[in-house]
Amino acid sequence: MTKDELRGIARELGFALCGFARAGSAPHAEALENWLQDGRQATMDWMQRTAEDRADPRRLLPGARTVVVLATNYFHDQPPSDTPAAT
Repeated sequence: MTKDELRGIARELGFALCGFARAGSAPHAEALENWLQDGRQATMDWMQRTAEDRADPRRLLPGARTVVVLATNYFHDQPPSDTPAAT
């Protein structure tokens, strides 16, 4: 499957953006580590626990070569309803 085909599928599914990055050590890994050491993650303890995985996605998926990144826009023109959603 090509990148353009994946972008088309992402668009059909409603994603605003679809991008690709080489799987490997993140260029910002040292900055993330410093940020975490400064305690800037506040109560998000999971960020510290998963820091090494965030620095290199190949730790989670050995052999991975490419990371597919999707984005969606949560903005809506209409203000939220005061009526709770039915469940």
